[in-house]
Amino acid sequence: MDWITATPRRSGRTTRALMDSPRGAYYVCPTVAAVSYTRALALSLNRDDLKIVPPSWLRPQNILSTSKIYVTIDHATMLDTELPEPPHA
Repeated sequence: MDWITATPRRSGRTTRALMDSPRGAYYVCPTVAAVSYTRALALSLNRDDLKIVPPSWLRPQNILSTSKIYVTIDHATMLDTELPEPPHA
């Protein structure tokens, strides 16, 4: 799959993150459109154990469970960092 790494702008950070992810981890892509590419890249790296998901997957009902899960977030993923309003006294 030479097309995966052929583009010069790619720095290899996603490849390293995929390789360094724990077995069976969820890998959060930057966008929904990036899921197919990232899944193909993971497969080319023999990381078929990873669950490739879009940023919208990061919701409490998906990450709060009774079993331990591992989540790796791609370096290019923009997360909503808006904090809730503090309660008024």
